[in-house]
This record gives sequence, C-alpha cells and structure tokens, in this order.
Amino acid sequence: MSDIVPTAYHAVAELGCIKAGDTVGVWGLGPVGLLCARWAQILGAKRVIGISGTAERLLLAREKLVIETIDYHKDDVVKTLRTLTPRGLDVAIDATGFRYAKGIMHRAERALMLEQDTPEIITECALALRPYGHLAVIADYSNTANQFPIGHIAMKHLTLASGQSPTQKNWKKCLEYIRKGAMDPTFCVTHRASLAAGPTLYQKFNEKQEGIVKVFLRPEGIERVEDVEGLSSRV
Repeated sequence: MSDIVPTAYHAVAELGCIKAGDTVGVWGLGPVGLLCARWAQILGAKRVIGISGTAERLLLAREKLVIETIDYHKDDVVKTLRTLTPRGLDVAIDATGFRYAKGIMHRAERALMLEQDTPEIITECALALRPYGHLAVIADYSNTANQFPIGHIAMKHLTLASGQSPTQKNWKKCLEYIRKGAMDPTFCVTHRASLAAGPTLYQKFNEKQEGIVKVFLRPEGIERVEDVEGLSSRV
C-alpha cells in the first residue's frame, strides 16, 4: 500500500487513462507491472498483454491473471504485437526502467557514459500503439537517453505521460478496492521471510534469481499475519 499498489494504479488510471474495452500492453512484469495488468483488468480492459524476459514472471502472469504474454527472448515484441493487435494497442505501459538495455548500441553507449538511460522500451511502446494511443511511463528513468522516438510519438499523435506515484493521494482509493475484494495484491508475493533476510533477498530480486517477484517480510518474533493486525491495540 505504500508502494506498488498505488504506483500501479497511478500508471493505469492516471497516466494511461485506461477505459473499458481497451487493449493494453504492459512492458515489465515485476511487482508494479503485474499490478498494472491487474488494475487494467479491474478498470475494464478487454485484453491485457504482458511482456517480459523472465520465465517465472511470464508464468505468474498467465496463471494468476490469465493474460497473454510475450517472451522478448523468443519473439520480436513489436512484430508479435502487430500480429496480435493489427489495430494497435490503446494503451502501452512501460514498467521496466533505464537499467535494462537490450541492444548492443545502447549497451555500448551506457558503458561509455554517452547516455544514462535507454529508450528502447519507449520506442517499442510507440511502435505498438495505435494512432492517438496513450503511452504511460511508470518506469524509473533517471537522466538522458539517445534515439528517443519523438518522431513516432508526434506523427502518431500519441499522448505520453510519466511521473512518480502520488501515493498519499491514491492510497485510500486503492484500499477501498482491496476492502471490497476487487484487488488482491498478494498474488504477486512469491517469498516470505524475516526482516533480517531482506538484504539478501533484495539482491536476489535485483538479479532475478530464484523466481523472486515480491517478498513479504515480517519483523523477527512476529510469526503470523494475525499478530500484525493486533499490534495497534497493544501499542
């Protein structure tokens, strides 16, 4: 509730402006990307397609969300999307980030400090969108990028929106969706551990090891969720 739930809501509802009947593509199936896909379903998207290169995350998206997926290690993303959606996507969400250069050119440019970020995913989104589509960038870009696809964005009349999550603004609204059972974010929790294991698990998550997507950590000495719920009455 302090991070991925309202962040994903912001990406889908406020940046992507998803409405009922839309076809949505989500690049990146980490915790935020998976919840973007779920929020898209809640807001009425008729079709959601998830893109990732991590087998465990693709499987999680198919099994828990029952959405279509594309493994970018096996298939060309833009060509596959054009086959799946000849009209183009209504909304594309970039939930990846600047760290993951795909092509040799951008890997080299980043290594030589000629750019900080890579716009490859934004380019894929722009190419896959229909004219007048929406491109939502919730990924954590930090500075400058070369070969930014401004021409594709301009000529197709795309709307590009980005920005950090205004969590204080949206968390009560997100909580209501959870309370009424529409949103259950626990589907993306793959590991549970004590708080002391946090640094090790974070490193494994960053390196995409052991199928880690989201970790639920409890302070030492608290063994059940019910114990956490009773804390406020004992403080």
